[in-house]
Amino acid sequence: MRRLWLASILVALPVAATASTFTEPGDGELSGDRLVPTSFVAALGANTLIGTTIAGDLEYVHISLPSGYELASLILNSVTSADDVAFIALQQGTTFSVAPAGATPGVLLGYGHFGTGPLAGGATPGNDMLDDLCTAADAIGCLPPLGASDYTFWIQQTGAQSYGYSLNFVVIPEPGSFVLLGLGVLGVVGWRRLRVDRGAISTI
Repeated sequence: MRRLWLASILVALPVAATASTFTEPGDGELSGDRLVPTSFVAALGANTLIGTTIAGDLEYVHISLPSGYELASLILNSVTSADDVAFIALQQGTTFSVAPAGATPGVLLGYGHFGTGPLAGGATPGNDMLDDLCTAADAIGCLPPLGASDYTFWIQQTGAQSYGYSLNFVVIPEPGSFVLLGLGVLGVVGWRRLRVDRGAISTI
């Protein structure tokens, strides 16, 4: 039901086309510094992150959700690698508070693997992995959709094979905001009509 509701929102709102895209290396290298992650400002719609990681290349991405927006899902679009799995973890905030060596499930909002292999579970191409991350064993846990706030993701691959990935951070309006947006659209339509009428971890 949530997917149907989400689809109807994205179809109904042309503004969804304003979603952001970050491609590595064209838009720069994703930060390897957990205290200064790459900033990715999420807009309404499917915000795309395309990156590449390999053993020793840790990547940290800070997603900022404006007031009135929610992170509904995290979709794995595709994987380009001879390897079949990579690791991803999530914390709330503008930085990642712990180094990999000191990371335990209890300090993470969520974590998991993604890719094409058996360790990926349901986090395979075309599927949402946010619900899997939020229910990871012994993590703090969360319940999608995630409300307006700051979130930082840690992504890495421990194998020697380069691991290319594409992720969609799907952002939707909070239910109350969507109602207000709808009323605003109706108001604009009515105004226009009036003018016309008037003539006018394994890592862990």
